Amino acid sequence: MQEIWHPKDNNINIRNYTQPIVKVRNSNEGGGVAIIARKNVKMVHLKEYDTDALEAVWADVKVGNIRTVVGSVYIPPGDDGALDLLDEVIGKILQTHDHLLIGMDANARNVFWDYSCLGIDQHKKSIQMGIKLEEILHKHSLLIHNNGSPTYHSGHYATAPDITVTKGIIQYGHISWSTIDDDLRSPHDGIVVDVNNKIPETKREVIDWRKFDWDAYKERTTSVLEGLLDDWLSDCNLDSHDMIKEFTEKLHECVEELACKKILSVHSKPWISTDISDQLKLLRKLGKKCKLRRSPANVAEYRKLQEKVTDMITAAEYQWWLTECEKITDAGEGEKWRRINRLTNQTAAFDVQPIKKSIDGDEVYLFDDGEIRTELENYHISKSDHESTADVHD
Repeated sequence: MQEIWHPKDNNINIRNYTQPIVKVRNSNEGGGVAIIARKNVKMVHLKEYDTDALEAVWADVKVGNIRTVVGSVYIPPGDDGALDLLDEVIGKILQTHDHLLIGMDANARNVFWDYSCLGIDQHKKSIQMGIKLEEILHKHSLLIHNNGSPTYHSGHYATAPDITVTKGIIQYGHISWSTIDDDLRSPHDGIVVDVNNKIPETKREVIDWRKFDWDAYKERTTSVLEGLLDDWLSDCNLDSHDMIKEFTEKLHECVEELACKKILSVHSKPWISTDISDQLKLLRKLGKKCKLRRSPANVAEYRKLQEKVTDMITAAEYQWWLTECEKITDAGEGEKWRRINRLTNQTAAFDVQPIKKSIDGDEVYLFDDGEIRTELENYHISKSDHESTADVHD
């Protein structure tokens, strides 16, 4: 995160996320950076790369099998000195680390990440900053993931000052970069970088069984299955496997003919009804309208609908929670605990965090669970055995 300004007590509290690594300005408003990770992510603050005059924080992060240094950087407009410091810090990091991911608000424009600056006067400071940043990225062989689309909107003005660069990450598989169309109460768009061995299926079409017309299904299958029965009676050489296959196919055809479909994403919630979904679409439409013209009337209309949708979602989630609680009574033992874990959100438990170890005079962090377990066993078990032996000799 960039431009966090001055959060209360210099802290940011988000459910199921760890305490953030934060750096804020001491003198005035604005700026500030942070890195926040989910509880199941291993993360170590790399304080050795902190620099007083550079708004940046760095962390060694491991998510699943992917381990990399992550940096959050803010470059104030026209600050060439900050770019020089960023150049130095990146050089130091790459001396000891092979993988690096940086998300930064660079306040620098360049056609490599911002197509909207094509044809702009090259003597403008933001363009000069972009040229200098391009040289730094080329020097360290950093890969730019922006697709040229804007990441900042203010009225009719749109540009891309926010840049995502990596080195060595591509070995983990496909990397996708995109912006999100959520209301963050900021002119900046949120950015999602997904690193995986395959492109995830973000949306899928499913049957909305709650809207399924079972009376029409009964009437339709009666007609279809009667016709199928007549075909079977006229053919004495049918195989039972073929009959089962034909029967199944006919039922599927009836379902597909009558079913209402809905789109689910990996972020879909079971309490989001059609009415709420329609209101969310309208809210996003009004949000785009506000970005283009932030008039008092547009903002007031947007805030009013936002409050309405928030109340609808809160009420629907509470009702869903009560319904799920009622189902626990009649559930089996295994299903009961699955429902309890789901309702109490137990999936976001803390993962085992890295431990520090001295190797040949250098301090390193162990991230792998096997290495951590071995180190703890060597320390505690060996220490216990040594103390027991000492007691026997005494």
